Amino acid sequence: ITSHLDSMEPGPEADKGLFPLQVGAALTDIRKGCQTDDTGETISLKNRNYCECTGLYWMWKNTCGQKYIGLEHYRRRLMLGDAAIQEIMDRNLDMVVGIPHFCPYGVKHMVLGEVITEREWVLLKECVKTVDSSYEKYVEKLESNYFHISCNLVLCKREIFDKYCSFAFSVAFRIEDYFVQHKIERNDRYMGYIFEYMLNIL
Repeated sequence: ITSHLDSMEPGPEADKGLFPLQVGAALTDIRKGCQTDDTGETISLKNRNYCECTGLYWMWKNTCGQKYIGLEHYRRRLMLGDAAIQEIMDRNLDMVVGIPHFCPYGVKHMVLGEVITEREWVLLKECVKTVDSSYEKYVEKLESNYFHISCNLVLCKREIFDKYCSFAFSVAFRIEDYFVQHKIERNDRYMGYIFEYMLNIL
């Protein structure tokens, strides 16, 4: 995933099955010479809030058939070489994510005040429960967890990817509806952070 604001280009490892995608393309006339996220079924116009997740949505809705699919973006990479990818396939792993960050006071303490408010955390919990109550206990567990997977970096089996996107975007759209109904405007990638927490509870 790249955007017109991103000055860094894929390194020499990027020819190993990577598919460049420019996100937020509906918000600019600048083109970087790769696929854009404003074609097909798209939420490209929401990029200021959803950030790299407009690319996640585009991948979910406009591609199919891969054994594995995942997301790297801007300067955040999983840095998987040929040998690592082969091992993932040989071992039939379900998912690979970035190295978790240690949060000495717990994930919720780290989150609140920095990226989302207490109200938004409660809203996330309510929306998760509404979409799929079986995940409610994992949100509760995340609150007191001391490790957090950040940056929305993931490589996983296609069927898991589809399940995650169906769940995560259902929750996200409910949160977004709340913001619209209450006339709350944000353009600070808050939804990108929300997706990080949903990846942690998957």
